[in-house]
Parts: sequence; structure tokens; C-alpha cells
Amino acid sequence: MDKQQLLRRLGWERSQPRITVSEAAHPTQGLSSSLGRVDLPSAISGTVELESLSDILNRASRQLHESERVHADCLHVSSLIGDYLCPRRIWLARHHHLTAVSRVSPAMKIVWDMGRACEKTVRDLLIAGMGRSRVLGKWSCACGKTSHVGQGQEIHCNICDTDCAIYGEADLYYSPLKIFGHSDFIYLDENRNVNVVEIKSINKSDWLALSGPKRDHVAQVSMYYFMLRESMGQERMYPGAQIIYVCKDYITRQMPWKCYTVPQKTCEDVSEAVLRTATAVQSGYAPACPPRLLCCTSPDCLTSRNCIACAVCFMHND
Repeated sequence: MDKQQLLRRLGWERSQPRITVSEAAHPTQGLSSSLGRVDLPSAISGTVELESLSDILNRASRQLHESERVHADCLHVSSLIGDYLCPRRIWLARHHHLTAVSRVSPAMKIVWDMGRACEKTVRDLLIAGMGRSRVLGKWSCACGKTSHVGQGQEIHCNICDTDCAIYGEADLYYSPLKIFGHSDFIYLDENRNVNVVEIKSINKSDWLALSGPKRDHVAQVSMYYFMLRESMGQERMYPGAQIIYVCKDYITRQMPWKCYTVPQKTCEDVSEAVLRTATAVQSGYAPACPPRLLCCTSPDCLTSRNCIACAVCFMHND
């Protein structure tokens, strides 16, 4: 799905049917939602029976929770994005029981909450535009006692008397390197291809100056594309990924979002680079202490001063 199609989904332009699928060629099954009935072609698998999307997501969720319970060395996708990932810091922090203290000011917390609210608004518009039956995630009722993973369905909770219409991000997990994450939005397009979308909120000045997706965001969505491809198979994936930037300040005379498509080749190349980083970071759990990064020239340099393992790093005998 390209930029114009995403804009249509968000209500910027009236959507026109892109394809016509004859019922003789692809028998359809009716998927109902509170927004109306949606007919989608069944997944075509040739001679191979494809695993259901719900089963795939459920399996990934179980693997993630089991890995988090048993292994403390799981890596979140966001922790693999950046310039100064240090396996040595991870090794020293584990062996010397060092813990980073998170200091978030009230002002920064307000900014983060504003960003999450903007992302939720865009996600709600997308769900309303395409219907719950085409959106993959964790769906729950108002009280949380009834839930399911997969495409949105008309499942009613007898406890709170509401439908499972509250969206939650699905778990993604890559077991060989114990990497986990949660994409902002996963949906099926008209061809039942699985699409992965990241939604990023930025301030007005950065939004106006934006001419393309940022490198770290491309890396993040590329990893989500890779993890979904590994779980669901190449034949089910849309060839690429999307990033939506939403302005979290008031803006006039234009819609407050910009949409970019990351091509499949870019997703594959960038995810391969991130996997190499993950392999290096996992060496932080090896028996021997990894070498110090070249950027850490002394305990007084900027990178070192911001590291929780700075003192023991320069005292440790390599």
C-alpha cells in the first residue's frame, strides 16, 4: 500500500476499489464487524495449507512470554536501534549487577503521553476506515476478561456486556536471537497481504521539515517486517512496510500526517544489519568480557560519562 492509499484509509481522500476479485476465482468469506460486513478473499496457498493468522500470533505471544519468564537476556527491537550499542556495557552490567536509573521529568512524560495519544488517534482512524476484521492484534472487551488474538471479530463479553473492540499491539518474537517487539499496526490489504505500519509523532517544526523517513524508524519497521515474515511466511507479506508521521502540534490547512513506504529491499537490507547488531549485543552475555568500543576513548568522554558501566569498564582488566 502506497502513500495515497494510506491517506485514503485515514479519510483524506475517498477510497476507490483497487481490484475486483471474481467469486469464481476466489470464493469469499464474510467477515463481520461493528462497522459493517467486509468480504475478503480467502488466503491462497496452492498445495500447502497455511497456518491461520491467529495461531501464528498466539504462538509468537506464547514464545515471547515464555522467553521473558525464563531468559533475562531478551532484546527489544528498540534497544537495537542507535549508534552506540555496547556489548561490553551489557556484560559488565550483568556481572556487576548495575542498574540504570530512569529519570523522566514531568514535562517529558507529558510530551510522551501526547505522542501516544496522537498515535492512538491515527490507529483508531485506520481501524474505522478499514474495519476491525482486517486488523491484526490483541482484542479485548472493556473489562478485559474476554479477549482474543488475530483479526477483529464480533466476540461479546457476557461480564461487561461489550464487544472485544479494544485494540492492543500483537507480540512479535524472533527466537534465534531472543528479539521481541510490538508493531504499532498490522493489517490485511485487499489482497490479504500482511502489512506492518509504524506510527511516529513529532513536533510541528520537525514535521514541516520532514522529507523522508528517519533512519532509526526505518530500522525499527524493517525489523518488524522481518519478524512478521519469519512468522507468517514471505507469501503472506506485502513487499515493504509503512511509516506514518503525525504532527502532535496544531496545524492548519493541511492534514497532520505524512506517509512513507519502505521498499522490501530496504527492509531486508536494514533488518540484516540490525540482526548483526543483535548478534554482537548478545555477545554481551558471553563468558568473556567483550572489548571496549573505540568511541569510548576515556572515562571523561561524553559517551563514557553517560554509561552506567563507565567506572568498572575502565577498571576492568581485558
